[in-house]
Order: sequence, then C-alpha cells, then structure tokens
Amino acid sequence: MTVPRPTARPADAHKGDFGIVAVVGGCHDEHQVMLGAPVLAGRAALRGGCGGVHLLVPRALAVPALSQLCEATVIPLPVRGSGYLDQKRALPRILQVRCDALVFGPGLGSARTTTGIVQELLAQDGPPTIIDADGLNAIAHCEGPLWPAGRSVVLTPHPGEYARLAQRHGLPPAGTNDASRRIAAEALAQETGAFVVLKGHGTVVAGPDAQTWTCTCGTNVLAVPGSGDVLSGLIAAMIAQCARAGDADLAAAARLAVEVHALAGLLYAESVSSRGMLARELADHIAAVLEDSTP
Repeated sequence: MTVPRPTARPADAHKGDFGIVAVVGGCHDEHQVMLGAPVLAGRAALRGGCGGVHLLVPRALAVPALSQLCEATVIPLPVRGSGYLDQKRALPRILQVRCDALVFGPGLGSARTTTGIVQELLAQDGPPTIIDADGLNAIAHCEGPLWPAGRSVVLTPHPGEYARLAQRHGLPPAGTNDASRRIAAEALAQETGAFVVLKGHGTVVAGPDAQTWTCTCGTNVLAVPGSGDVLSGLIAAMIAQCARAGDADLAAAARLAVEVHALAGLLYAESVSSRGMLARELADHIAAVLEDSTP
C-alpha cells in the first residue's frame, strides 16, 4: 500500500482553500494546569498546511494560549468554580465552531465532565474528529454504546490508552510485535467503527473498511513529551485539506500524517541531534518534509 503524496498548491490559492482545524484541549483546575498539548496540536496543524486553527481552551488559558500561538484564533470555554469545563455551557460553543477537522482531548485532564462532553459531542453530526490523549481516557469511561456514529472518528491511542480501551471493550492486548499490534488496531476499529492510529514503534493505521498499514520509517527521537499532540494536529491538518479538496479518505490522510510525522523526526535526527528534540521542534520540521514530498 502506498502513502499518498501532498499535492502541489495552485498559485492563486488562499487560506480558505486549505481547511480549518479546531483543537479542544487544555485544563486549568484545582489539580493541574496544562496548555502545551493543545498549542502543540495547533502548531502542527499550521505547519501541516491547514488554512487556520481555532484553539478552544478553558477561559483562564485563553490569553496564554494566544501568546504561545499568536497565529490561532482562541475561543475561551466556560468553566465551573473548580476550573473544570462547564459541560452545559462549553458543549454548545464546541458544536458551533466551524471547522473541517476537530481534535478533542490534548491536555484536557481527567475531569468527569470531559466524559460527558465527548459522549455528547460524538453523538452529534459534525466534522471528522480526532480523539486523542485525555479524550481517549474519557471514552474509556463511557457507559453503554460508545457513540451512535454522528461523525467520522479517528482514535489515536498510545499503548497505555489502547490498554484502557481494550479493557472496556474486551479487545486483545497490543503486544510489542507487529502482528499483535495490527490485530489490536483492527479489533478496535471494528468494535468502534472508527479509524485507529495505534502509536508506537511501527505506528499502525487501521479502519473498519480500510486496509491496515504500518509505518516503517519511525525513530526513537520521536519518544518525547508532546510528540503525540503534534501527530493529532497533523492528522487534522491532512484531513482538513483533503476535505476542502473533496477527498473523504480519512485512512489515506492518517497514513500521510503518520509518515510525515516520522520523517520530520528523522530530519531532526539527521540535521540536529539523535536525542533531546522538543515537540515544537518536531512540528517545525513538518513543513520541510512536506516540501520535499510534494511533486
């Protein structure tokens, strides 16, 4: 199976041609403050070539988010007194955001309201949605049917997140060898009807009706905090651009994002160092990889 190549851009293109990515993430509650994850996802989406990014973060993080990614539009989300997202007021704002791809979960924390928000969000019609990080932990706690397929979904678990989802659904464990990881990704895709990007050494992309693919060009330089957030933003960027071009092949978009993400890590290792990469540096190498890959 081949990985699609980025397409050349028309000389008269404008930013509206390349799609909008929205990222719902971050937390500012009584236990922790996390802002880096959604900012990294948004940065990667922009480096991946989308036409714009909306960052939806708790109100207290709105100004800091804008200072870290001034190219984004920041939308503050209402919170309760404890700092947790207010489900009744935050959900309508998330549903009203116009975008071509939505990332839900980076840095959201483990508040109980997160589970309610993701369950209601996925029950509504909407753009393709990438569930990552704390969004995955939230759906692992959902009771009853996971979601009634209101939208196309991409799940991006690392091995620990997959283990929690597997326990919830009675799925086979994801071992360390390629065969068991492919079986695990396919089982989760069939159980949920979602596309699955099972991260790790040899990231696997599987879908309910798509041929399973394994990335062979990864490197351990990617094993840094925030690398997964970069990948989720990059997947969203690829999906958003495909959507604007009239292409709805989410599996192909995910394969392209996974390979570009891996090649960006390799580029850093070859040009800078084999260790010590920061996730924002990984995001900043994406554009060069895309330029080299475009016919």
